[in-house]
Amino acid sequence: MNSYYQILSLLKKNSKPDIQNAVSRVHGQLLRVFLCAVILLFIPLIISCTDPVAAKKKHFERGVSYFEKEDFKKAIIEFKNVIQIDTMHADAHFYLGKAYLKFGKTDSAIKELEKAVEIKPSLEKDSLLFLGRAYLLKGEYDKSLNKLNVLYKENPRDPAVINLLGAVYAEKKEIQKAGDYFTKAIEIDPMLVSAHLNLGRLNVLENKFQEAHIKFNKALEIEPDNLPTIYAIADLLSREKKFDGAIQRYLKILKLNPKEHLARMLLANLYLISEKYSQAIKLAQEIKELLPNAAEGYFFHGAALLMQNNADEAIIELQQALKYNPNHAGTRYLLSIANYSKKYYQQAISEAHAALRVVPELTAAKIVLATIYLNQGWYDEALNQAMKVLEADPQNALALNIAGTSYIKKGEYDSGFQELSRALELDPEFTKTYLSLGSYYLLKGELGEAVETYKTAISLNPKNLEVRISLILTYLNDKQFDKAIEECEKGLNVLQENAILYNLSGLAHLGNKDTKKAFRAFERAVEINPKFAAPRFNMANFYLKQKNTKKTLEQYRLVLKENPNNSNAMIAIAILMEHEGKLSEAVKQYEKAIRGEQPVIGLLSLSRFYMRNKDIDNAINAAKKAEKFDPQDTQTLYMLGLAYTAKKDYKNAIAKFERLIELSSRSPVPYYRLGSIYTIQGDTAVGIRFMEQALEQNPKYIPALMGLGMAYQKLGKYKKAINTYENLLSVTDNFVPALNNIAWLYAEEGGKFDEAISHARKAVSLAPDAGQIIDTLGWVYLKKGQYNDAVTSFQKAVDLTPKHPTLRYHLGLAYLKAGNMESARKELKTSLELSSTFPEVEEAKRLLNSL
Repeated sequence: MNSYYQILSLLKKNSKPDIQNAVSRVHGQLLRVFLCAVILLFIPLIISCTDPVAAKKKHFERGVSYFEKEDFKKAIIEFKNVIQIDTMHADAHFYLGKAYLKFGKTDSAIKELEKAVEIKPSLEKDSLLFLGRAYLLKGEYDKSLNKLNVLYKENPRDPAVINLLGAVYAEKKEIQKAGDYFTKAIEIDPMLVSAHLNLGRLNVLENKFQEAHIKFNKALEIEPDNLPTIYAIADLLSREKKFDGAIQRYLKILKLNPKEHLARMLLANLYLISEKYSQAIKLAQEIKELLPNAAEGYFFHGAALLMQNNADEAIIELQQALKYNPNHAGTRYLLSIANYSKKYYQQAISEAHAALRVVPELTAAKIVLATIYLNQGWYDEALNQAMKVLEADPQNALALNIAGTSYIKKGEYDSGFQELSRALELDPEFTKTYLSLGSYYLLKGELGEAVETYKTAISLNPKNLEVRISLILTYLNDKQFDKAIEECEKGLNVLQENAILYNLSGLAHLGNKDTKKAFRAFERAVEINPKFAAPRFNMANFYLKQKNTKKTLEQYRLVLKENPNNSNAMIAIAILMEHEGKLSEAVKQYEKAIRGEQPVIGLLSLSRFYMRNKDIDNAINAAKKAEKFDPQDTQTLYMLGLAYTAKKDYKNAIAKFERLIELSSRSPVPYYRLGSIYTIQGDTAVGIRFMEQALEQNPKYIPALMGLGMAYQKLGKYKKAINTYENLLSVTDNFVPALNNIAWLYAEEGGKFDEAISHARKAVSLAPDAGQIIDTLGWVYLKKGQYNDAVTSFQKAVDLTPKHPTLRYHLGLAYLKAGNMESARKELKTSLELSSTFPEVEEAKRLLNSL
């Protein structure tokens, strides 16, 4: 499962799926603002100069008529026309304030209502209820209570006032007090729909869903088409994950009032949550047609495309949403995921940070950042983001999972285990934690614990394919093929006709050398899913090992039959042609791959082909073409860096690797490559600095350890070189170049001949056909005074590499030390005939002249 789907699936584990988070977190602000935005028609007022009183009266009467018809937008225009004629028209200010309140413009409502009271104090009592509601909507609860309490003292049995007081206390989270007011309002007026509705909403806050349904149904009995009640029921059904029922309620709202755009927004969101992506896209397009200059239609369209794994088109829609609302945190958040899925890591990080600038507490964006950093190997940054989440929400299992995994990757196993254990305690059914815990046990070498962890996760969710695959791969890596087969069969009992499990079963049978059963499983996998290429590639690899080119090609061509644009199959054929020496045919296949579904992979494969064949200019040209597709692609930059290095165009090579550091600063690779370049150029000190920076990113990075050791050796800093090689061998004790070099250094500088011989022998056992490795063993014997052993080793080295002058010189020197002057003279003479420039040439001449 790629990292993009990991993010979405993990967020769906929480009470609010990721798309819902992206919308609902900014619901009250983004969607409500959208719905309540004033789209005023700036119509020039043409007022009769002869009869302003008549015009004023006409506008006022029209405004009242529009108000009563609930056409508040037109009502606002008419009342503003009145005020333009007569700024002291108290009733126009009063009605304008009420219209603004209905339209959601609370500040304007308060201003107009207070202006009305200022002009006409007798309106104060009438304005109190509306001011109380306005301050409630604005979130200024104490001011709201001040206004409402005046009315309550005058008439403690006014159900509208009592109901509104309950609403204020509900917003203040004083649930009991709010409930008492709502109940009292219903006792006074059993037909007050809003009181029944508010009491139901309180039940929802207390998670008393059954009681909430009763209250909402009572409200509908009184007024079957009451829109706020239908909204509340739809929301409650969504919370209960009864999505089809919720969808029907939103459709009913739209049938009752096609202009209820909020219902469209919530319905689009619900389509996403319930994975009805085609309906979401259809509705998003409808929203865009109805509201072409609003962000929401593009947002929902982009979100649906993203959920369908269509990141390219999703990015286009989401960027269009930003055009209309640059501060939409949900859009920024989804853009971060879309860019990450395309491996545009810096853009993904930038968008997540932009979302956090708008909504600093947006947990989902922090989780995205932590996930990107974790998958990029930037474990400290991943930990930092995970800890920010945990500061606000200590029980966030996903953040604990990321923190635990980061600790493990850093080698801090105990801390990692602790965080993962906490994650499991909080969410025992969160299978991602079991996956991370299984990885922890594998890193610790505790295979049995890893297996049991995966089994536990499977028992919780037998249909979780990702965990089952992890268990099967664990068995395969440990060569427990029978257990892998058994697990595949268990999986197929639950997930019938699963091509992936059949493919893994085939690999397990191959491990058992049961080719017949393996191929039967592979063939079954492609029967189930003919476009699933992996089984074909596995069969091709088997034939390739058998050197059966005909059948290997047959499998690759069957892949292309199902998918003529499969670039990987074309590349595989190209490599096969290359191995057979058919280079022009290989190039044709690479060029076909470039025209396939993965042109960048095709271009980079062609670049590597030219590199292997020493055609550096064409290698650079192919990589440059790949760069045009995505200038920030790290593989392309790396390939260009290698090609420029091979051409000795170090300036351009350095530029590419420096750019790579900007894009992937936590990777040791570009630092190592820069270190190598500076060392080649003779600036060994700078080379060492870059090697050390590489090791800061990954202290166990073998190429950097080897490069650093060689750099120290070149500078004559043998103790530092020895320490570096020892560090390398503590990571992997079978690395031949390090074994070879440290053996030489032990003999030359340390006088540790026994250790030198032990390391040199081990190197020879691992590379028995490498003449120069055997030469080192001979040199150690020579330094220790075991001349006959030295002769034997040098002779083997010369037999393997007969035209190497230094090896001939060493053999001659060993013969000399062993007292065999004739053989010594012969080998020294041969070394000088082979070359007049090898490092030991002067010493070889001196020794030959002395014989």
